[in-house]
Amino acid sequence: MNKKLLLLALPTLLVLSSCGRVNNAQPQKQLNTLDGVVEDTLAHEEVFGEAVKTPSIRKMPIIGNQTDYKLGYQLHFDDKDNDDPSDDRISIRFVAALKQEYATMRWSRGISNYYGTEVKQLDDKWYDPIKAENIYLDSGEFFTTLTNGGADTMTAGEGAYSGFAGFIVYSIVNIPYEANKLSYLGVTLTLTPAEGDAVHTDFYAIKIETNNTHTESAYRFSFAGDKTGFFLSGSFGGGLDYANADASTRGSNAASFTLDLEEDDCFLVVQKEANLFKVWDGTCLSDEDTNVEKDSGLVKINTESKYVFYLNNSNNIYHTKYEEPTSFYVRGEAAQGWGDEDCVEAYQFVTDPDNKGVIYSVNLTVGDFKISDISWAHQWGYFQCKDGGDFWTPDSAPTIIIGGAAANFEAQEGKTSGDANIHCKVAGAYDIWLTNNWYVSIELSH
Repeated sequence: MNKKLLLLALPTLLVLSSCGRVNNAQPQKQLNTLDGVVEDTLAHEEVFGEAVKTPSIRKMPIIGNQTDYKLGYQLHFDDKDNDDPSDDRISIRFVAALKQEYATMRWSRGISNYYGTEVKQLDDKWYDPIKAENIYLDSGEFFTTLTNGGADTMTAGEGAYSGFAGFIVYSIVNIPYEANKLSYLGVTLTLTPAEGDAVHTDFYAIKIETNNTHTESAYRFSFAGDKTGFFLSGSFGGGLDYANADASTRGSNAASFTLDLEEDDCFLVVQKEANLFKVWDGTCLSDEDTNVEKDSGLVKINTESKYVFYLNNSNNIYHTKYEEPTSFYVRGEAAQGWGDEDCVEAYQFVTDPDNKGVIYSVNLTVGDFKISDISWAHQWGYFQCKDGGDFWTPDSAPTIIIGGAAANFEAQEGKTSGDANIHCKVAGAYDIWLTNNWYVSIELSH
């Protein structure tokens, strides 16, 4: 298979791809082995081709441009060419082109599967079985030339790498592909000179899964290295970006995100802390519909609107679309009528991320009404509500009618408790919220 260099659309990450069979495997140094996986800061010439540490300065294809560095990755897929795909292996090498050699060049890496469980903790140390201890992921080798599977030479000092003195690498090789292809590998780099301030790179992540020809990662993204907390990473309005989580999480969820989204926006959920890197991708979307769907491992938007996305504590992603019609209606003589045919759009509640539903500027005349779905399985009256079962009173309150206009309403005539209609005493236009704790909050429309 021909080996060639490919550029990513993402400007801060270069794909240096290589495919084919691993030949002439050489003894390896500084092995950090887990089920045959090797992790270190060596070039692994037996996989990716010859590396040179001489002072010669040559060329290397372009990666993402930053003031002090460029960073990319290289893939090598080892197809065992048998009937058991679990035998296939993939090797990944991140490459940083630097303008100078630093006193300390330290990598941090983390691996997360697609539902937010760490495969490897985000850490700047790795276990050295020779020394039988955890040691820093420091690059001690400063290469002036690297090859791409033996087919392409990447050399510092020429062309796109004019002004760059050499390269350092982080390698993780011999990864079982089928078992790990839905996981995400992320790295960041701290470059500390003998004197002066350290350089902290952005955080770069790729999905271990590749395209059909095993020349590129199926998905890659990046963000500022000092960014922490929960956020969405993806394409928003046609550009790569991220969206922060709500300052106050909605409900008892791990995180929530309230934002306006356009058609074809797509993203995954990321959590990044000092020693933590987790990803939840579109596979975790649990309420796919015509507005939001799973697409190639991402959550994809099909309908422009304002949304809330929730990451719950069971690693599921849910969503609410603002102003999506609910199944709840204002029904009665104070509204359009009691019959099913009277449940017209003008009296239907719409979704609201802070409540079960909301309806604005509904015109009520003097008379009785209730709020319910078509089947009456869910009901809100003056004293009690019903949720598919028996009537009940939240918090043993004297009424479930609250809000600034509550005094304009009372129980239906002759009722002092139990299942009772709501009686509107003052005709007018009202805004009504069905709260998440089963109250009916009513305000005069303005």
